[in-house]
Amino acid sequence: MELSEKQLKLINDIKSANVPEISVLGSVQSGKTFSIDLGMILYASELHKYDNTREFYGAIIGWDLQTIKGNIIEPLRIHLDAFGYRDGKDYELTFGQNDKYFKMWNVKFYFFGFNTKIAFNRILGRPLIFIWVDEAARIYGNLSLQESFDELPRKTSII
Repeated sequence: MELSEKQLKLINDIKSANVPEISVLGSVQSGKTFSIDLGMILYASELHKYDNTREFYGAIIGWDLQTIKGNIIEPLRIHLDAFGYRDGKDYELTFGQNDKYFKMWNVKFYFFGFNTKIAFNRILGRPLIFIWVDEAARIYGNLSLQESFDELPRKTSII
C-alpha cells in the first residue's frame, strides 16, 4: 500500500501521544477516511502497548449509522484484511441492532450517528479518550446540532 506524505503525517499524528486535536481537510476521495481507519488500528496498538491492563473507549461519529457503515466500516475491513486480522479472533466488529462497535485488543470504539440531538445524547457520559467525527462540517453545518457538537469533549483526539 502506497500512502502520500500527507496521509503518512495524518496516521503518525493519530498514533502519537499528546496530540489533543486533529482537523483534516481534503477533497472527496482524497484518502482521509482510509488514512484515519488505518491510524485508528495503529492507535489501538499503541494504547495496548502503553497499558494492556485496562479498557479504553473511543467514539466514531458520523452523520448517521448508514454513512458510518459505508464510509468507515468498509475501509476498516480492507485494512484489517491487509494485516491478516480475523473478525472474532483478532478483533470484534459488531454492527447489530443494539451493539455497534469495533474492539481491538483493549480498545473499544463505539459507532454513533449524530444527525439529531437525540443521537448526541447517546454519546454523553462515556469515558472516551478518542473521538473521530467523520463529516464534521456536515454535522456542524446543521444549525440545530451546533450546540451539541460544541459539547463534545475536547481533551481527546477529535478528527
